[in-house]
Amino acid sequence: MARPERGVSKMNYAGHERPERRYLSQFAGYPIYFFDTNALMQIVRSRAERSEAALAAAITTALNAVLTTRDIRIGGEGGFHLVFTSRTPGFAADRARAIFRAIVDALALSRFTAEEADRSCRPVSVSDVAASLGLARESDAALAGSNSARFSSDGDEFSDELGTLFVERLLSSADDNESVPYSPIWDCRKSRIGAFGLGMGASKRTIEKPLAAPDALAVAVAQSKLDIAVLAWAVGATRRLLSLDKIALVSVPLHVETLSWSKTRNAYLDVLGLIDPRLLSLIAPRIVGFDAGSNLGQVTQWTQGLRRHVRGVFVHLPSTNFDFSNTGSLGAKGFGLTAHTNRATLGEEAGRLARICDDQNAVAYIDNVISTAELSILKRKGVRFVSGPLIGVPATLTECVRAPSWEKTQLAASA
Repeated sequence: MARPERGVSKMNYAGHERPERRYLSQFAGYPIYFFDTNALMQIVRSRAERSEAALAAAITTALNAVLTTRDIRIGGEGGFHLVFTSRTPGFAADRARAIFRAIVDALALSRFTAEEADRSCRPVSVSDVAASLGLARESDAALAGSNSARFSSDGDEFSDELGTLFVERLLSSADDNESVPYSPIWDCRKSRIGAFGLGMGASKRTIEKPLAAPDALAVAVAQSKLDIAVLAWAVGATRRLLSLDKIALVSVPLHVETLSWSKTRNAYLDVLGLIDPRLLSLIAPRIVGFDAGSNLGQVTQWTQGLRRHVRGVFVHLPSTNFDFSNTGSLGAKGFGLTAHTNRATLGEEAGRLARICDDQNAVAYIDNVISTAELSILKRKGVRFVSGPLIGVPATLTECVRAPSWEKTQLAASA
C-alpha cells in the first residue's frame, strides 16, 4: 500500500481536520500504538497532585514536540491511537516511548516503571482500532477500501459510500462529540433518566438542516448522509456511557426520506451491521419527518428491517390525528409527540397517544415538557418517557450524566 499522503495526518491532530482517506485499511502494515489516558492519569495521581487538564496539556506538548506532519492521531474513548508512518516496528516503538517520556517529563514526574510504561502505551492492530471506534470486529467492510468491481448495482455502490462516510465520521468525531447536544429523557416508571436524545427540542436545529436537491431521491441521499453522521455521534455516546458504567438508550433520529427509498434504506441498514452489537443494543432509532398527510403503511416494513439490528424503534408523530384502524401492528416500540404551544390540550392529546400505544403494544413519549404539573398529568395518562426543558435543556453528554442531572430526585418526588 502507498504511504499516506501529506494532510492525512491532520486528522484529529493540528486543526482536527477530516481524513482524506477514510477506510481503516489505509493503516494496514503501519505500527499503531494506543496511549491509555486512564493509565497515565493513575501514574500522575500516584506521583503528584495533577489535574486532568494538566495531563491533557502535557499530552499536547509531547505530541507537538515528537510527531511529524505525516503521523496520524485517532481519538477514542479512554485514550488515543497513533499511527506511525514508518513501517519499521523498532523505530515506531522508540518514538512511542519517546512520546511517553515527553508526557511524564512535561508533568515533572521523576520516575516510572517499565510496567507502567507498557500499560500506558502499547501496540495494537487495525482490528483493535476498529473495535475502539465501535465497529464490530467481523465487519470486514469497515476495514476494506472501496472496490468498484464488486458492485452489482447502484445500491451496492451507495451502501459502500455510506459505509465510508460512517467510518470517516467515527474517525473524526471523538473531539466533535464533546460539543454535540443531547436531551435527557425521563423514565416515568423508573423515576430516573433512562435515555438521551439526539435532535430533540432546541437541538433539532443543530442537526436537521434544510435540504435542497433536484428530485426526491437526491433529497433522500442527502438526508441519509446526515442521518449517518448523527448515527456516528450516537455510537460515540454509547461508548462513553459504557465507559462510565451508565446504562441508557441513545435515541437517534432517522428520517422518513432515508427510509422511503430502498437505495438509502438498505444502505443505512448495512451501516447498522457494521456497529458493535454491544453498542447497537443501546441505540434506538426514532423515525421522524412525518406530516399530517403521511401514510403509515410502510412503517411495518421499515421497523422489520431495523429490528434485525436494534432492539426497538420509535416513531415520532406530528399529532394523534392518524387512522390506525387498518394498519395492524407497526412493530414500533414507542410512539411520541412534541408538546405544542397550546398546553391546554396536552392532557387530551396524551390520552389519545396512550390509547394508540396500548393498541400497538408500545410505550408513549412526549417531548417539550415544561412543568412538573405537566409531568404529573402525563404520568397519569400513561406516558412512559418525557423530555424537554423541565427534564433538562440539551447539553453535552458529559454535562447530562453528572449525578444531579442523572438522578433528578426532585422530579421523582413531584411526579
